[in-house]
Amino acid sequence: MLQSQKQCLSDMIIKQNNMQKEIIKVEMENQRLWEKEIIEKEHAFQREQMQSFLQAMQVIGSQAPPPNCGIPQNCFIPQNYRIPTNYQLPQNVKIILVCL
Repeated sequence: MLQSQKQCLSDMIIKQNNMQKEIIKVEMENQRLWEKEIIEKEHAFQREQMQSFLQAMQVIGSQAPPPNCGIPQNCFIPQNYRIPTNYQLPQNVKIILVCL
């Protein structure tokens, strides 16, 4: 091979190596940006979940009965059904009220 051909081939190899290095840099940057985007989306999702949880807790807190009231205000009890104020349940009986 002539010296000029060797030099041309060497230059081509160097350029190809440099291009491969640039491609790797770009791919690494894309990977970093993709990971950053995923992390940001996960954090946003977690913030939304926490906000929803806090809102639900506020709603539950705002609907909670006063401490001296045994039955929540938003529970339906027929008007002809009377509970004496001094009534005590037997110890082995528990009532669970679910109000929607």
